Amino acid sequence: LIRPGMPADVTVAALPGRAFTGRIDYVYPTLAEGTRSMSARVVLPNPGGTLKPGMYATVRMTADLGETLTVPTSAVLQTGERAVAFVDMGGGELMPHELELGVRGGDFLQVLSGAGPGMRVVTSAHFLLDSESNLAEVMQAMMMQMGTSGTSGMEDMEGEADPMPGMDMDAGDSVRPDSTGGN
Repeated sequence: LIRPGMPADVTVAALPGRAFTGRIDYVYPTLAEGTRSMSARVVLPNPGGTLKPGMYATVRMTADLGETLTVPTSAVLQTGERAVAFVDMGGGELMPHELELGVRGGDFLQVLSGAGPGMRVVTSAHFLLDSESNLAEVMQAMMMQMGTSGTSGMEDMEGEADPMPGMDMDAGDSVRPDSTGGN
C-alpha cells in the first residue's frame, strides 16, 4: 500500500511535541528476512539540522482503501488458526462467525468475508464467550461419544446418568450471554 509520493507524518522520540511532514521518496523492493518488513526512504525538511542520523522515529502513513467493511479489533477473537466474531442474531442469541480479515487500521480490522454490513458484533466479554463456546463443543462431543458407546460401565453408578447436571446440550444450541455478559 505504500507508494512513492505518499505523505508521511514523522515524530521523533528525542524531540517530543514536534512533528515533521515529509513524503515517501523510495520503497525498497526487498523484505528483511527476519522481520518480513520493508524499508522506505522518507524525505523530510530539516530546518536548523534538528534531525540527526540514528534518531528513532515513528512514521505514520495513510492509504486510501476506499469503502470497506470493518469491525473494531476488540470484536475479533483470534485463536491463531482463525478469527471469530460473535454476531447478535436477535433475541439474546449470539452466533460465532469465522472471519477472513484484511488490513488493520488503527482500532479497526478490515473484514473480507464472514460478516456483512449491518451485523451487530460483540465487542467485549470475549473471554467468557470463547470459554463457553469451547466448553459447549467439548460437552457436545462427549455426549455424542457416550451416545454411540452406550452406557457400559455406568450401569452401577448411583445418581443421575447426566455427567454434568444442568448442562443440557443439543446440536442446535448456540452461545447465549449470561446476566454478566454484554454486547
